[in-house]
Amino acid sequence: MSGTSSGAVVGVDVGDTFTDLVELDRAAAVRQMPALIKAYLRLGGTVGEGAFVDHAFNTVDICLILECDAVSEMQKAFLAKGMGRG
Repeated sequence: MSGTSSGAVVGVDVGDTFTDLVELDRAAAVRQMPALIKAYLRLGGTVGEGAFVDHAFNTVDICLILECDAVSEMQKAFLAKGMGRG
């Protein structure tokens, strides 16, 4: 595997264990990421370590933390305006 700046090597979760290492295309991963998660990350949110694969709902659950005090006043004003409050 080549070590490029656009990719990272990660373990692939299969059930409860990690298996082969694969190269991750960061640009493709961001394109496939849900918009709500991208928005939280843009506001300064952080993703907790680990994830839970929920096979019953065909999802992966993560912990995403956003400290409200860390959101800039400009971002707060923009979000409030979009909600019809500004």
